[in-house]
Amino acid sequence: AGVHELPTIAARRRRETPFVFHIGNNGFYKNRLGVLRVFAHVRATANVRLRLAGPPLTDEMQRFIVELGLAPHVDVVVNPTDDV
Repeated sequence: AGVHELPTIAARRRRETPFVFHIGNNGFYKNRLGVLRVFAHVRATANVRLRLAGPPLTDEMQRFIVELGLAPHVDVVVNPTDDV
């Protein structure tokens, strides 16, 4: 078996669904609930995902994601490191 080569970044971009990336904490000034509201509007007209990086979401944020029907379209990267 030969060495499996990873696809180039350009090739991955062509296959991957576009996404909006938000990095931050749960402080009021990062306005994660506002990000979710805006994403719900964007999602209504575009095939796009949301990636949130930072601490775990609060229970309120998790409920809001479910209420807006966004759960299948939101990825959460908890406490990312430089290795991610």
